[in-house]
Amino acid sequence: MIMGLGVLGGGSEATKFLAREAEEILVTDLRSKKELSEPLKSLKRFKNIKYILGRHRISDFSVRGGKKVDLIVKNPAVPKDSFYLKIARQKKIKVTNDLAIFLDNFKGLTVGITGTKGKSTTTHLINAIFKKAGRKSFMAGNVGISPLRYLRSGFSCGILEISSWQLEDLENKSVNIAVITNIFPDHLNRYRNFQDYIKVKSLILLKQTSSDIAILNRDNKITKKLGELARGRRYWFSSSYFKGENGCFVKNKVIFYRHNGKENKVISLKDIKILGQHNLENILAATTVSLVEGIKKKDIKGVIKNFSGVPDRFELTRTWHGVKFINDTTATTPEASINAIKVCRSFSHKNIFLIAGGADKNLNYDSWMKTIKKYYIKPFLLKGAVTKKIYKSFGKYGIKADIFDNFEVCFNQIIGSTKSGDIVLLSPAAASFGMFKNEFDRGRQFTQLVKLLK
Repeated sequence: MIMGLGVLGGGSEATKFLAREAEEILVTDLRSKKELSEPLKSLKRFKNIKYILGRHRISDFSVRGGKKVDLIVKNPAVPKDSFYLKIARQKKIKVTNDLAIFLDNFKGLTVGITGTKGKSTTTHLINAIFKKAGRKSFMAGNVGISPLRYLRSGFSCGILEISSWQLEDLENKSVNIAVITNIFPDHLNRYRNFQDYIKVKSLILLKQTSSDIAILNRDNKITKKLGELARGRRYWFSSSYFKGENGCFVKNKVIFYRHNGKENKVISLKDIKILGQHNLENILAATTVSLVEGIKKKDIKGVIKNFSGVPDRFELTRTWHGVKFINDTTATTPEASINAIKVCRSFSHKNIFLIAGGADKNLNYDSWMKTIKKYYIKPFLLKGAVTKKIYKSFGKYGIKADIFDNFEVCFNQIIGSTKSGDIVLLSPAAASFGMFKNEFDRGRQFTQLVKLLK
């Protein structure tokens, strides 16, 4: 059984692989046939798949047609404590996900990147460097591609972006090289508290062996503490100099790599194209992985010098009449949005119009609001559960804002106030459910509105 086909592509890829392996596949999803039209189209050729859409049936998680389901492969978005999965476990049905199946069967090198922010940029960078160096690598996981697509493909390196939800179902093993970019409060609508979220993130280390490698952010207090859990060799990355231990650091505006006491220059900061402290940390993480794997500095430098970022992640969409439009739709936490605001203010003293708000993940917005006030940001809020809370709290900080239930109306109101040198920043600090299908749909709509400007 596939529980949760999803709309981003990973679910349909896993289904295709498993449909070739199993006698019969049942796909069950709470979404309707219309909502799932794209992934369903890609599965038309498989005749051994049956569908239950728009609902889950209790009977499918116990005994179906007189026989028990052998295996449930759940979409990462399905909560581990789902009522239906509890029934399945009571019936001794094995529950797993596509990542766990992949890790148990793939024979090549696996590099897993997790963390609250920076996962996608770091994953893309590592894959680009590996390819530049001639490694047969692929990128999969939380980027919308199931790693099962590559299980029997001849690739020798899997570069995997891994969410906390995917880590929940790790069984026998983890990745050979584990990277944790940073950890901040997130998904507290899914986990009981921040400590539970940290515990799940730490699974990427706890499932490793003594022959594996952990690469951790020394500048983040949580990941620095998690370094104590490393089972194998440990490497750090930091935007500051640190003594003794192996890893990458910055000294005199140059990235250095230290291994067994020997320090070597890698690349000057002036050669880095993408902006922001957060992106420097992503580059440090990718550089550390690449050097640990023996990739030459010239290949690393060649990729970093030309790397302009990943779509939807602080992406300069367009400059129109001197106004810059930045799509940072994947900034779904206050900390991520704060980073974007600080980077924008570092290269502009004009107006910064911030589009924010959305669904509630039980996060704390005090620091975000203080940043908005400190940097004279002009916020425009999109309708959502957390937006109401933000709006009520804005008063005590003396911040004024309007709430919009139509994205185009919000966008057009901003355009009417912009002048050359201003920045329009989509950095929501919240999840997207409600007005949009997901955060990427939110980014696409923003980009489309920007493109239509004349």
